[in-house]
Amino acid sequence: MKNILIINLMDTGNEAEALRQVLEYMNFFVGIKSIGRPMDFMEILSGQIPFDPDCIIISCHGDNEKICMPALEKSVYYDNEPQGDFSYQEIAPSFNLSGKTIINLGYTTGRSRMSAVFSENNTYIAPWITLKGMRRFSSQ
Repeated sequence: MKNILIINLMDTGNEAEALRQVLEYMNFFVGIKSIGRPMDFMEILSGQIPFDPDCIIISCHGDNEKICMPALEKSVYYDNEPQGDFSYQEIAPSFNLSGKTIINLGYTTGRSRMSAVFSENNTYIAPWITLKGMRRFSSQ
């Protein structure tokens, strides 16, 4: 495994950049894709990636078996673009990745329904639970 793509979703602090620096120090080729809207994420899940990574790391928050997505003003969404957080139901129809190691850092994204989508023809690693007392960050 030499090529890694980090998908940067939401406000996870400097997590994606810290991961990039450590992995590049260990001689991995690392690309970062910051997600500004749901269609950006859906394109990656459908296999539209600028290079062929061996590993995809999803730097995100997770809540209630969903990947937390950036909230946009309603008028900004494209037609048929999912609004709100992504569960396995939003991911499954466009998911077209195979032979990858996918590491999802969002809480509860390792539960069975989400895991079933990502692990089909891939190796999928993600947390099952939320730490007690931890809350999802909000921009409200």
